[in-house]
Amino acid sequence: VRGLFGPRTAIFTYLASGTQMFTIGVVNAWIPSYMGRYYGLAPDKAAMQAAVVVLVAGIGIIICGWGVDRLGQRDIRNRLRVPALFAITTCVLLVLAFALPPGPVQYALILAGVLFAGGQVGAAPTVIVDVTHPGLRATALATLVLSHNLIGFAPGPLIVGALSDRFGLKFALNVAPIVCLAAAAFFLLASRHYKRESGRFEEPADSAPVHA
Repeated sequence: VRGLFGPRTAIFTYLASGTQMFTIGVVNAWIPSYMGRYYGLAPDKAAMQAAVVVLVAGIGIIICGWGVDRLGQRDIRNRLRVPALFAITTCVLLVLAFALPPGPVQYALILAGVLFAGGQVGAAPTVIVDVTHPGLRATALATLVLSHNLIGFAPGPLIVGALSDRFGLKFALNVAPIVCLAAAAFFLLASRHYKRESGRFEEPADSAPVHA
């Protein structure tokens, strides 16, 4: 337990990445219903539009991961600072999107928002591995996935569903991305400790001879 939760970088990264997954879980769960209710689409067409949203989110994970790799070469703290920027960007774009009436502009902003929503998916495991003992890295990555589900994927759709029942789905989706600001704060807190805690554990050298 000390090895998993001892580094402050790891603790804040668990919280940050899990919190950011809140928005992805919400969008994945509720965008088909939103398309049906507010765009008047039949279930098959609503599902198709929702699939495009999910696809763009997946593409964004790759693009954002590439960006983190490039900027992380300048300063390793960018592995956490850049995902913080992605989280803020997600919040701004999605809050603006769901504040607008349904239409092409709103849909374009939704796509732009989800493009950055999973920007930490590649960066967070990299950071966790860097501050965790080699003998615990698989467990640490499993803990990261658990945080995604406990903090993000599981409660997100449930909370938005409760808000939708009381205030309407549009309002619920409008306020849900504000959670991304908490994720950004956690990423920035993690970055304050990362440089000091990174690279403490080296991979064990392989002493076995190499045969041709």
